[in-house]
Amino acid sequence: MTESTGRTSRALFVVAAVLFVVHNVVFVVFTVRQFNEEKLLREQYQQQQDRLQLLKTRCPRHQTKRETLTGRVEATEEHPISKRQTDALLERLITEQELILEKHCSNGTGFCVQGEKGDTGQMGDTGPKGLPGTVGQQGEMGDNGTQGIQGLPGVKGQAGESGEPGLKGEPGFDGVKGDKGLPGERGVQGDRGVKGTPGLKGAKGIKGDAGMTGDPGVKGEPGGVGVKGEVGLPGVKGSKGEQGLPGKSPYLDPNCTCVVQPYIIGPTTETIVGGDTGVVILNCTVGGDPPSTITWMKPGSTLPTNATQRGNLLIIPVSKATDAGEYKCRADNGVGQAEKTFKVNFLALSCDFERDFCSWSQSQTDNTDWIYHTGGTPTASTGPSSDHTTGHGYYIYLETSSGSINDKAELVSPFLGGNTVTCVQLWYHMFGPDINSLTVYTELKDGSRTPVWREDGDQGNQWNHMAVTIPATSQPYKLVLEAKRGKSIEGDIALDDIEVTHGACPMTALDLNCDFESDLCLWKQAKDDEKDLMLNSGPTSSTQTGPPADHTLKDASGHYFYLEASIGRTGDTARIVSPLLTNKGAMCLSLWYHMWGSGIGSLNIYVQKAGEAKKLIWTHSGSQGNEWKLATFTVPASAEQYYIVIEMVKGSNPYGDIAIDDITGTTKACPPPANGLDCDFENQLCRWTQGTNDDFDWTIKSGPPTRGYKGPQMDHTLQTDSGHYIYLDPKFASAETAWLVSPLLSANTIYCLDFWYYMDGQNIGSLRIRRMVFNVPVDTVDEMDADAGVGWHHTRLNIASYWTQYNLNVEGVRGTAFNSYIAIDDVKIIKGVCNKNL
Repeated sequence: MTESTGRTSRALFVVAAVLFVVHNVVFVVFTVRQFNEEKLLREQYQQQQDRLQLLKTRCPRHQTKRETLTGRVEATEEHPISKRQTDALLERLITEQELILEKHCSNGTGFCVQGEKGDTGQMGDTGPKGLPGTVGQQGEMGDNGTQGIQGLPGVKGQAGESGEPGLKGEPGFDGVKGDKGLPGERGVQGDRGVKGTPGLKGAKGIKGDAGMTGDPGVKGEPGGVGVKGEVGLPGVKGSKGEQGLPGKSPYLDPNCTCVVQPYIIGPTTETIVGGDTGVVILNCTVGGDPPSTITWMKPGSTLPTNATQRGNLLIIPVSKATDAGEYKCRADNGVGQAEKTFKVNFLALSCDFERDFCSWSQSQTDNTDWIYHTGGTPTASTGPSSDHTTGHGYYIYLETSSGSINDKAELVSPFLGGNTVTCVQLWYHMFGPDINSLTVYTELKDGSRTPVWREDGDQGNQWNHMAVTIPATSQPYKLVLEAKRGKSIEGDIALDDIEVTHGACPMTALDLNCDFESDLCLWKQAKDDEKDLMLNSGPTSSTQTGPPADHTLKDASGHYFYLEASIGRTGDTARIVSPLLTNKGAMCLSLWYHMWGSGIGSLNIYVQKAGEAKKLIWTHSGSQGNEWKLATFTVPASAEQYYIVIEMVKGSNPYGDIAIDDITGTTKACPPPANGLDCDFENQLCRWTQGTNDDFDWTIKSGPPTRGYKGPQMDHTLQTDSGHYIYLDPKFASAETAWLVSPLLSANTIYCLDFWYYMDGQNIGSLRIRRMVFNVPVDTVDEMDADAGVGWHHTRLNIASYWTQYNLNVEGVRGTAFNSYIAIDDVKIIKGVCNKNL
């Protein structure tokens, strides 16, 4: 019994020992396995966390639910009791999240991460609002309606027949005056052009990019601690945060890189207006990630040779009309492409009117319109006979055969930037007894106007040039060209060849003006002469020569410039030179001079072009009396720039001081004499006319005769070969006549006819001065038929009063001499008996 019990105890002990060993072995194996599994999970966790961090770097987001779970794991490490219970569950949740994220990344779908619901969380923040779309551009203004065709002028009524003059001798009865012709009917005015249709409204701006996705809900509360040994339930998932505004969402490419296709910021079509010599800038603003490469092109053509690209800009520094057209920019970032189209229009402010009005338009607030025209205007004695550009092209003009006094036509430019100095030049024609005015204004956006140039009255039957510099302003402005109607139909005003450029205008005759009260103004002392002119006030230092005072103020405080003749040698020169001038039209130059004394030399005025010799245009020599005298002369138009040179030459003794004062220049030819009866032939025939019942016409000429004929070497007025006179051409046959007819002279008035003539040679012919009534000679006042010798000769004739109005006829009769001239110059008709002492 005892032995049996002992065996049983030993057996139980062995079994217990075996069980103990087995238990320990199993415990050790389980512990090692658990340790290895935990180590493996932690390594996987670390790898997933690193991977998540990489994704967060590539694709920025607000806080994700993975971060919530990661925070929860970090929190459990602070509680060792629950650590082992929650690690496995959390690691499985993390791994499932990572598998879902990896699936999204591999397929390239949707957003980077979408968390699961936790406990009811707070509402997610609203995503940033997308950028506002760019406002669409305003539609372009519709073209002006076509101007109505001007009605034809009425047919002029025939003049009534003249009454027969009374018999000569006994004063007979006056002939009955013919009835006045009926006035022609007024032409029907053309209909006003239909107003252009307004431009279409600009397209609405593209909607801005959508905001990013809203933040996820706040992390749910952790579940309560479970009974020891059991895992507590996870907390209830939070509600999903509110969806942010839709937007340009990035997405992951196959390499899990966050990218955005390129897109145009603002409108995809834009219109740009360029201008003469202006800068054109095209701006192609593009979004997207990665940044795009921008390529510029001009479909159907090539980019301008001077165009440069700077970033997203295409810059054309000096635009031309040929630069107009369609341009495109193409953005490419390797993920996609985007394009923008630019339509570049050319702003043509410079205009010769050969095709249309260019960028100028008719005003909507005036009384009448400018008329587009070629050839002469319909009304006689006013308006140009042809355009200025080619002589057979187009111009615009104000027609004055209808309407009321001060009716106005306005031509308006587009708005100019105003931030640069601008030069405005144009050619104008203002000819007729009832010309009103032509004015150039600047007009701001509020409608306020400032006149910058104005011309009034008859400016002669020729195209005149003007130039005005407009300073830079702080506001944009329009240019307005306004012509006003005078009191009758003889007041047409025309424009041609407008030129608008950046920068100040070149110097013109207006820059010559100087009264010498402080200095030489823009004139300079020459460096190639022997003496300098001296600034002085009061009398000069020498007696019996020089002025007692200046011309401007006429007292001892006024100043002038002069040549001091008490020092130096005979023939020494002193010169002053003008600035370099650009006068496309004729220029009128006037100055006051004083030349008194027994030793006066000469005063000469020249035109000098670059690289050429000086050309004399005016000269006087010898004493001219102790008084200031006016010299006025026209400088012909020139396509090249030139200087004016004023030269004084010292005479033979100290009594030869020469002075000048009050120089004035204008940008047009000198006007005819004030009384309308005098003529120096520097401006055509003035108001004298060629006869109609003669055989040929007088010819205007400058310089010596041609073909070996005898004649004057220079005119009488300027005493130069550039001055003008009129002559009988020797090619016409013997006894043939040419008439020069004066304006109408008053009845019962005595006149003095004063002129210079050239008649050298035997059998040269004759000059007859005859009185004419109704174009019929009625008597001969004087006749000259003798050889007067070489040179210009002076004569004065008293013209007795007559009972009715009449014209004087200077009739030239060809003689038998074949190689000589009859010429006349400087004709004057003065009321009263001739003064023989002049």
